Amino acid sequence: MINTVYQLVAPRRFEIKYSDIDLNNNKVIVRPTYLSICNADQRYYQGLRDAEILRKKLPMALIHEAIGEVVRDPSGNFKTGELVVMVPNTPVEEDDIIAENYLRSSKFRASGFDGFMQEYVEITPDRLVRLPQDIDRTVAAFTEIVSVSVHAIGRFDKIAHKRRNVVGIWGDGNLGYITAVFFKTMFPETKLYIFGVNPDKLQDFTFADATFTVEHIPEDVKIDHAFECVGGAGSGKAINQIIDYINPEGTISILGVSEYP
Repeated sequence: MINTVYQLVAPRRFEIKYSDIDLNNNKVIVRPTYLSICNADQRYYQGLRDAEILRKKLPMALIHEAIGEVVRDPSGNFKTGELVVMVPNTPVEEDDIIAENYLRSSKFRASGFDGFMQEYVEITPDRLVRLPQDIDRTVAAFTEIVSVSVHAIGRFDKIAHKRRNVVGIWGDGNLGYITAVFFKTMFPETKLYIFGVNPDKLQDFTFADATFTVEHIPEDVKIDHAFECVGGAGSGKAINQIIDYINPEGTISILGVSEYP
């Protein structure tokens, strides 16, 4: 079966690659229908990654957030036409202690091997999650980034001490907003403070108990725990600022992705 793969070969330049899908195995064939563009995809496309990283990873199909429809499943786990979300993490081993998304050996779509920007995706059944057929598909395309927030909040609930009077989230972008929505839903009694750089974006956090621009934080503000959702060059500054305002023995959950030490 001939497949069409849309690979980024250089910043701002895509080329079509044709590949062969082997139908003599138990992998599921999924046709991507809705894709979500991550900041990581934008950095590859705009050439903002380190030149050595680009040299090593390109050519490569982008996109690690996607849903699609099952075209073929010889394993019998899914029916043709079923709606699924594709899991980008692809582990190659199991560990009794380290979760699959933390294993250094795990591969990740659109970060070292082709992402979901393909006509068809060949994928193992355990990397698929069934979705309700009536779900809003434009919303479902964000399932992967939603899972990042929910996973972090779940870890927080297991690890952080029980004094949770005030929790702060640094970051006023998509990840910060999604994390804030879920946190306030799961912990409605906890005061939620949002720290960002864009006053217009901060106005969207209407459910938060308080919002602050990072340049104008009152000296008496203190938080029990924090989530860093900034990423990029600003993540280091955010973490340092969190340390300044967090109470002793608080938990800091670092969600932002950064290449900078």
